[in-house]
Amino acid sequence: MYKQVAEAFGQLIEAGYLHYYSLVVDTSQVDDKKYNDGDSDLGFSKFLYTLLFKFARVYKSDYRFYTFLDERTTKHTPELLQTILNARARRQAIRNFDPYRSVQFVKSERSRLIQLTDVITGAIASETNLHHLALDAAPHKTEMMRHVTKCAKVRSLAIPTPVAGKGFDIWHLDFKKSSCASRF
Repeated sequence: MYKQVAEAFGQLIEAGYLHYYSLVVDTSQVDDKKYNDGDSDLGFSKFLYTLLFKFARVYKSDYRFYTFLDERTTKHTPELLQTILNARARRQAIRNFDPYRSVQFVKSERSRLIQLTDVITGAIASETNLHHLALDAAPHKTEMMRHVTKCAKVRSLAIPTPVAGKGFDIWHLDFKKSSCASRF
């Protein structure tokens, strides 16, 4: 069943009905003490903000976004994230209205799209972190990782996709090259 879902995922991307963006962060480069008041949850929220703001930059100026996040325990509310995203979109003159209409948590067991995202994200994490090469790697997970790679039509899930992606984008945050390094 998971393979069929991955195939449908690839077909929807190919047809332009679905877009998937992933931000890969090397946590060994994250200095929460220096940039996040020692709060790794704040750091995670900043990376989530970075990924979500990409939509305002990439998509047409009349688009509106309804964002559903996998529920997690945090003191950083989705409503605050929505406010910050909208403020930046206005400040940078990307929109003259609030494009993020909703940012909310949803339990993954209640959302097939979040479950699909978890499978795809798990495949990316598996290859990026070399879990598939471990002696005790689960063969079915490695097989799924390879299947997702094929369905997404990329060479590898461990490397960034080209900047002008076709709806399946893997973005690796490079602290050495990024101006974001000073913000995080």
